[in-house]
Amino acid sequence: MKRKRFKQRGSLVATSIAVLALTVSTLGPVPVRAEDGATTQLPPSMIEELEQWKKGVYVEFRNLRIGLSEQPRLKDGIMMVPARELLIGLGYTLSWNASDRSLHATKPDQSRPELLIRDGRSELQAGGKSVAGGTASFIDDGKLWIPLRATAQSIGLKVEWVPQNRLAVVSDPLATPQFRIMTLIPGQVVETPSVLLEQLKKAAKADAEITWVGPDHYRQKSMVMIAAGDMPSIMLFDHPYFIPNDITESITVNPGPYLDDYPTLKKLAEEGPGSRYLNGDPYFIPRLSDPHHASFPAIRKDWLDKLGLIAPSTMDELYEVMKAFANYDPDGNGKDDTYGLTGAMFGEQSIAWVEHVFTGRPERFSIKNGQVIDHAVSEEETKALQWLAKAYQEGLVDPEFAVLGSQQVIERLENDTAGLASLTIEQSAEQSEDDAVWVPLGSLKADSSSASIAPWNSAGNGSYIISVMAKEDPDLLLQWLNYGIETTLKGGWSKLEGWSAADQAAVNSLFGQPDLLQHNPVLDTLPEKVLDQYKASVEQWRKVSYEDSAFPEAELLWSQGKYIELRDELNMNKTKVIMGAISIDEWKTYQQKLVETDSYLAMMKELNELLKARQ
Repeated sequence: MKRKRFKQRGSLVATSIAVLALTVSTLGPVPVRAEDGATTQLPPSMIEELEQWKKGVYVEFRNLRIGLSEQPRLKDGIMMVPARELLIGLGYTLSWNASDRSLHATKPDQSRPELLIRDGRSELQAGGKSVAGGTASFIDDGKLWIPLRATAQSIGLKVEWVPQNRLAVVSDPLATPQFRIMTLIPGQVVETPSVLLEQLKKAAKADAEITWVGPDHYRQKSMVMIAAGDMPSIMLFDHPYFIPNDITESITVNPGPYLDDYPTLKKLAEEGPGSRYLNGDPYFIPRLSDPHHASFPAIRKDWLDKLGLIAPSTMDELYEVMKAFANYDPDGNGKDDTYGLTGAMFGEQSIAWVEHVFTGRPERFSIKNGQVIDHAVSEEETKALQWLAKAYQEGLVDPEFAVLGSQQVIERLENDTAGLASLTIEQSAEQSEDDAVWVPLGSLKADSSSASIAPWNSAGNGSYIISVMAKEDPDLLLQWLNYGIETTLKGGWSKLEGWSAADQAAVNSLFGQPDLLQHNPVLDTLPEKVLDQYKASVEQWRKVSYEDSAFPEAELLWSQGKYIELRDELNMNKTKVIMGAISIDEWKTYQQKLVETDSYLAMMKELNELLKARQ
């Protein structure tokens, strides 16, 4: 049965494909990291197309609502654009005199000078004064083409030339400053948060053009924009260490000189989860975050109730629940078509939480006694794989797990395929519709003598950088961020007239969530009794912390392209163990050989050097 979903709809802004394409650097094929750790490259066809675009000239309009249907043209070294599209976009009223082939343009509110432009003449008139155009206007295919710089400057606009991108940037110096920001949303699209955008524009005296991008392609899009030289002024890194130090420093403005004016931002940049230092200075502004806001096992409570079962707290108890889900028709359709567990091998909906339960740590690497520990070569890792292999062999695990992506996992849950999966608290709530009731497990441990685990995000909730490509004063951008983050901390947004769930969802995306139970519009859709179970689970999680052992800097190795083969081989062997392609004894032999290889020893040495650099 397909369940109806709570969805976010609409798109706020379309990124300029032309600008993105034309400004690509001469780096050649650019490595792009996918969510499963694989490395891909921009296709040759795209590189060829971008190289062709680089031969032209281009224009970008900032804080101006102007769209051109054709690319600008060069005539005698002067950039020419279609007159009608430019001037109508600026609010002019046009009249054409066929007898002398002249265009007369006036502003009804007289806020800009009236223009007179003649076909075949190199000068134009603005406010009755003659202005040199540099080359003659001309008509082609019924359109009058006019010199961009001369026309724009004659009516008070600013024109800047960016030679490395062959790009003219046209802006209105008297208009409200406008800048671009790109951030991450949990889903794929977002409903327009009208109240929020208006308040931000009013309070920060800046107009933000926001691009929201879903998680499936966020990192790939970020890499392409960086390579293309088309970064927004403010850009979210989904992980603070996914770009190497040298590249990060070259594309990022050091906000340090400005942060003394913004104590809240300074504290976040220096101490917040997701902060990052370059040459001793904090370069990132983390979004507000609750450290327990991460994917974690959630279960079909309605299936538990139907089968007379209680929520499991150990892996043995969970195994028995999975057997019941797989064998006793919990969805009541009379078919043998359910599994105990579904998930992907990698990504947000991965089955890596099983490793987390047995190793007691949410990530592969952690810190113990001042050293970096690799849990992938531990005895506990082997126990986790044994548990998964047994469950897979007995038909309790979705057989497609090795090829599923995160979105495919969600779709399988919507179709009642399994009763257990790793979900964020919002994803769990979104699945609780119609007869389905999903709840996150509050307590889960390897056995009765083990410590309970909890969801944890050591890298924070994403971190913002100020791009070196920003044309705006960094102080303006930080002022905008500071207003948004401080208002979020004070809980001031919901007091605005007309405030909606869409506005709150956008705030959570832009500025983060310091408490995942507060101001969470998705949880507000839950029945009170179900919501109480969510709150109880979160209270359990808050008894657990991994702050002292977390080591997010390990991501730097993968971002630098180091030890990728070693990592991929490890993941491949994990999958083989689960699917029964290799035995547990063969896995143990692999572990023993792995830790003795030169590559592995070099990797661990580098990781410990990163730890020393932190201290």
